[in-house]
Amino acid sequence: MNCLSNEGKWIYHMRKEKVKEQAMMTTACQNMKKTSLHLARVS
Repeated sequence: MNCLSNEGKWIYHMRKEKVKEQAMMTTACQNMKKTSLHLARVS
């Protein structure tokens, strides 16, 4: 049984979403970097 208040739950949820978002952004950046390196090599 978790005893977080509604505010606590909201903060926890927002933090979780932010982490997920950052992970997605990091992945996107890495993919772009790989793509640009590949294009630089090809051209």
